[in-house]
Amino acid sequence: MIRDHLGIFTAAVFGVAVITLGVIAFFMFSGEDSIDTGNLPQPGFVGTIEYDDWELICVPRAEMAPPPPSSDQPDLEPGTSPNQSDAVESACRLRHEVMAVDGENGEPSQVILAVHLSLVGPSESPALMLRLPATLTEGDMVVLRTRDDFAVETLARDCSADECVAASTLSEREWGRLVDAESLQVVFRVDDVQLVSVDVGTEGLQNAHAALQAAQASDASPPEPNSQER
Repeated sequence: MIRDHLGIFTAAVFGVAVITLGVIAFFMFSGEDSIDTGNLPQPGFVGTIEYDDWELICVPRAEMAPPPPSSDQPDLEPGTSPNQSDAVESACRLRHEVMAVDGENGEPSQVILAVHLSLVGPSESPALMLRLPATLTEGDMVVLRTRDDFAVETLARDCSADECVAASTLSEREWGRLVDAESLQVVFRVDDVQLVSVDVGTEGLQNAHAALQAAQASDASPPEPNSQER
């Protein structure tokens, strides 16, 4: 009889332990990579929102220089754009900056590298831009890679005394792999000799990407030309 009760007690304790561990695991993993869809910006959003390691930066599309009209298109009136019914009010990008740390007080001192992911133009083509140290030279290979060794290659260009810029378009597959990445690294050579890897934080990247999609939603109602707010 005692053995029977002891067996029942042991089974009950084991069952409670399994349930408890299951609940803990649910709360631990349900928060990972979950996208907060309840706090997304409205289409046409203009401004900056921080998502942990990443920022969403949106500006009015009107501030961007319009493409020159082709020879078979008439000149446009000020305040209008081609296919205005399909226009999106804001142009957005995702930005992550890597800061150098001051050795004396441990505080970030200056930006040494930045990653920009954006959807460019009326067709919202995926694009990558990297701001890199001036120690690179034009034509140097730069790689942005994920933990599973998926990599996007681009070349340094537009180098100045302060920085070099590398930029390239992305395929839909490349864009998807980057914005869903659990880890990112920028890899390049310094002075054509030393190989350098710089970790890029991915905390908040998926939420920032969801916010970018919401802000640049194609169903945003474009403002009427020369309209005024009431």
